[in-house]
Amino acid sequence: MSTFTYLAKEKTGSISKGSFEALNRAEAISLLAEKGLTPIRIESQKQFGNFKSTTKISNKKK
Repeated sequence: MSTFTYLAKEKTGSISKGSFEALNRAEAISLLAEKGLTPIRIESQKQFGNFKSTTKISNKKK
């Protein structure tokens, strides 16, 4: 499992942030949707021994 930190928009329009554990990106997005949140940014953090790898996931169009 990975720890995901997120920035998301609530149905009311306010911004929410937090972290949780999920198996993968798809599950992370699904868990946010179940809470009624629309992801703005999701970051996956995996621990490898003493090293941490961060992967940023965004829904912004380039």
